[in-house]
Amino acid sequence: MQSVKNLEGQHEHTLVPLDNSFGEASIDTVKKSGDIESDSDESMVVYDFSDTDKPFTSWSEADFLDKPNQKIRGVNKLFQFIANVQGASFRKQPVDEDVEPVCCDGVFGLMGLTLLMLVDIAYVAYATYRNNLAAEDDVRLIWLSAIFWLVILIKIGRRIVRLGKLKGGCWAAFVPIGKLYHTIAVCLAWPFKAPWRAVWKNVNADKKTIKKRKALVKMIFSAIIMLGFTVFCLVYYVLLVKVENLVSLSGIALLVLVSICLSRFPGKINWQPVLNCLFLQLLLAFLTLKTRPGYITFEFLGQRMAEFLRHSDAGATFVFGNLNCFAFNVLPVVVFFSSFMAINFHLGIVQLVIDKPSAAAAKLLKTTSPETLNAIANIFVSMTEAPLITRPYLPMLTNSELHAIFVNGFASVSGSVMAAFIGFGIPPNHLLIACVISAPAALATSKIMYPETKISPMTSSKVSLKMKSPYQSVLEAAMVGAMDAIPICGGVVANLIAFLSIYNFLNRTLVWMGKRACLGFDLTFEVVFSYILWPISYTMGVPTDDALKVAELIGIKTFLNEFAAYDRLGTSKVSTVTISGKNACLNIGVNISLLAG
Repeated sequence: MQSVKNLEGQHEHTLVPLDNSFGEASIDTVKKSGDIESDSDESMVVYDFSDTDKPFTSWSEADFLDKPNQKIRGVNKLFQFIANVQGASFRKQPVDEDVEPVCCDGVFGLMGLTLLMLVDIAYVAYATYRNNLAAEDDVRLIWLSAIFWLVILIKIGRRIVRLGKLKGGCWAAFVPIGKLYHTIAVCLAWPFKAPWRAVWKNVNADKKTIKKRKALVKMIFSAIIMLGFTVFCLVYYVLLVKVENLVSLSGIALLVLVSICLSRFPGKINWQPVLNCLFLQLLLAFLTLKTRPGYITFEFLGQRMAEFLRHSDAGATFVFGNLNCFAFNVLPVVVFFSSFMAINFHLGIVQLVIDKPSAAAAKLLKTTSPETLNAIANIFVSMTEAPLITRPYLPMLTNSELHAIFVNGFASVSGSVMAAFIGFGIPPNHLLIACVISAPAALATSKIMYPETKISPMTSSKVSLKMKSPYQSVLEAAMVGAMDAIPICGGVVANLIAFLSIYNFLNRTLVWMGKRACLGFDLTFEVVFSYILWPISYTMGVPTDDALKVAELIGIKTFLNEFAAYDRLGTSKVSTVTISGKNACLNIGVNISLLAG
């Protein structure tokens, strides 16, 4: 790279060599004859390639000299005037390089959002007038559109306030909208904060003592609420319904005891995040399984997901025809959903869904932001994609936090793999519930098995998800997302072929050895798993008649993979929750290579 100067010494430009088309040549100088007037010929700018010491490399746009300013004549004056007016009215506001620009920002974005909402209102009004809310889909259109309008109105309000602060002028009149929003938020929070502030104002102590007393009071109130809710669930949903369900409580105790026995530092376990995570799992299970609104919500989401994923049949049928096998029926769904998730990531929807819940969960569960963010992300994306969201913070994480990231990756499944499981006939709402309630359970297990013994720099840091999309357009996101699914599909197919073949060989070997010992039954891995893992299956609450079969599924899922287990599962609700996840032996290397890279 060399400095480029004109003959007068008035212009300096840095160039990188062009390419290898000139052989072993490099750029020495760009000679420019004096000051170029607007009417001068561009050929007076001479690039001198006399130095042949270095090879050429590619040029960037900044390496070329600008053309001299030319006089604007004729109709171009009108075009330039229009461009100047447009630039003054709709010019982009500068943003920091490390902050993702807000989608649809500026005047054009404001007008586009307004037009979009008006068009949707007109469409809903026409559809309602024509159909008179005769079908369930018409009612669904109304409330979905209402949610859409609320989101659009919030976005419009924020953009108007932002324009008022940045541009001023007539837009400044909308700045009070932001202050009004803040005032409303403060008023809504006042009933919850004011009584406490009044109490603590009357406490005669220094700030440090008051802080400790506040923490103690919060802990006592939290313990009362958690204990009271747990006792309510045990009495109302177990003792008064079916006493045998208490067996599941022994399963939780068994898993906690096993985790303590395997703990790295059993004497340093911090039980507050553990108990908080277990309580959150109970609360989520209560909301999704025992309340009608919660169950209907997940049933509705599951049905819509199944309908949405069936659209992959169009592409699969076009490419493969009517071939009916695993590779042609299930894997196209993975490609379709991977592309869809890439589009959502490009539009910022994934970040929006993950960011705020992770911040609230970190405060509630007393865990650090990166590990909580990873746990929330694992509900929506895979174990290989979720750590990428917190990758900038990985060098600063303690071993305990890294262990939590591992465990959460093994405890849940991604949307694309979940789509494959639905292809096996698994009820979508059960899979969604399993993914949601597994996140806090995984955090609880990780905090028992590897307690935090270091002071994490992330403890007092707020991790905000401001990731720039690596794609330039929605079309590129769709294409790259589909291509990213190829390694997933290839890995699934290759691992299934290899491990199922090895599994079959070992099974036949066991059967042969059993016959040599004159056993009256075929000795297979299924039989071995069913007896070894029977206690875990039984303490989960599985009926005695099905405990051996579920134990067999757990073993196949752990030592083989989850696809083979789900293929044999069918529609068992308890087993769906049990074997959902990626904690098969063959997935360990995937996660290690990802975090190490």
